[in-house]
Amino acid sequence: MARKLRPWVLKNKDAPKIKLHGPGLELHNHLIRWDALFLEEALAVVDANSLYLLTRRGETYIHPTPFGETVILGPEGRLRAGKSPYKRPPTDRALNYAYLARGIRELQDQGYQYIKRETHTQHWVIGPDWVRYLLVGHARGVSSRTIRRIMKRYEVRMFMRRQRLLVMVPDLRTIRHSQAKNSTLLMVFRLPIAKDTTSEFMVEQEAMRLERKRELDKAAWHRRKGKCISPAAAPGLCNLP
Repeated sequence: MARKLRPWVLKNKDAPKIKLHGPGLELHNHLIRWDALFLEEALAVVDANSLYLLTRRGETYIHPTPFGETVILGPEGRLRAGKSPYKRPPTDRALNYAYLARGIRELQDQGYQYIKRETHTQHWVIGPDWVRYLLVGHARGVSSRTIRRIMKRYEVRMFMRRQRLLVMVPDLRTIRHSQAKNSTLLMVFRLPIAKDTTSEFMVEQEAMRLERKRELDKAAWHRRKGKCISPAAAPGLCNLP
């Protein structure tokens, strides 16, 4: 079960915006492009402390899902990107955005080239065989009804332009029948994803910052009293003779 959502608050719509730069700006641009990233992928762009501060400022938001925490634009980040700051994507949608972003990266590692986004949940890629694929996928699997709806819309176009449908799923249970029925136009890419039971990122970071503050306060107290504690606990705060 997904963990409890944190409050979604736009602090001040008219407040002057802090200029983003470096990894923070890079993460912001990634989230505009993909809508959501899994936490570990966001931490490959910025360090944990920076992500914590961005989330505290409302630039990003940690959205829990049953398959792990995802990072999306927070109310301040959405306002910066010219989007409504009051809308927060539901859990299933945030999960799907992050799953597609991870899948596209995996496909690129296998030689696929990303072209463009068709919709928020559909993307065009070119495979190593130079065939153009419409990528769809979901971390919970893609139903036969969804496949039929997409094929009804794109089937003629795909036949005429020699394109195919690439369906990304965590397992083959929901896709076998559709794959057998549309074998000439449908290709399956399996990207497993596991349930997640780890603790919350923001809770961990807040606990670490609180512990660090205690250490600094303790070191400052010893410093005022003319005492010294272990340099390893508070480097630079001891006045050694």
